[in-house]
Amino acid sequence: MIRMMTYDECVRSLDIMYQSALNLSMSSYPSYADGTKTYEDFEQSLLRSFDRENEFVLVYEKNGKDCCWIHFMLEEDSKYCGLLSLQGQSNIGECTQEFLDYLKDIHPGYHCYFGFSSLNTEAVDTLSGNGFVIVDSCYHGILNLTKSHTYLIDSNINEITHQNYSIFKNIHDKVSGNMYWNSNKILENISRWFISTYNETAMYSISTKNMIEIFGFDITLKNDSMYEFEELLKSHINSGINKQKEFLVFFVDDAYISSLTRHGFTIFGEYKCLFKII
Repeated sequence: MIRMMTYDECVRSLDIMYQSALNLSMSSYPSYADGTKTYEDFEQSLLRSFDRENEFVLVYEKNGKDCCWIHFMLEEDSKYCGLLSLQGQSNIGECTQEFLDYLKDIHPGYHCYFGFSSLNTEAVDTLSGNGFVIVDSCYHGILNLTKSHTYLIDSNINEITHQNYSIFKNIHDKVSGNMYWNSNKILENISRWFISTYNETAMYSISTKNMIEIFGFDITLKNDSMYEFEELLKSHINSGINKQKEFLVFFVDDAYISSLTRHGFTIFGEYKCLFKII
């Protein structure tokens, strides 16, 4: 059975929920297992959801025992549904199925984007069996910025602001398709973003409390773009260090793994994003 969780239940279950979230094979993305987020981050994210109209916390029970917990969000205007955390001690596949059935009954028509480690085979297989398709499969790279250093970068790198935003928009609009972070949405939140471009390529990252995550690398020309990639990557490393952030996170295709490791990144694991309109 799956049901809404109360605030008091959530407080009492925080410790066991967090311990479950540290197991990649029993949890979702965003991951709390990669060392970039803390127990306090997990606690704050869950408890503040009870003050937000578009966030919900569910618990999955089996034989009278709490097995799994789900924290998710809905955006009414865009019909977007995303996981903020899903973790459990057992029965992850059954929990995922119950969650999908719940969404179909209560929130039909939403565009669901759910991320999991490739190690969480129960959840991935359950989603695939329900018609979800893998829209992104990549590798999770982490750079400890406190142990990194700044780089000299190509003088042709442009840092994007309100004033020259059209440079980035012209690149991003060619490749963004139905991406959640389209040009308009990034512009609305531009104070949180660092964006750099080089010729017809662009890279963009978003800041949180102690880290920066590179959300994308846009290529519009069909040529060898490794030089552009590495120069843009260096600009984001520099930005993170200058902002005194602790970590830089980047999800990349296997073609870029060697470039990341040359610049000090650790490859944490393989990530899969699955999509379906419920």
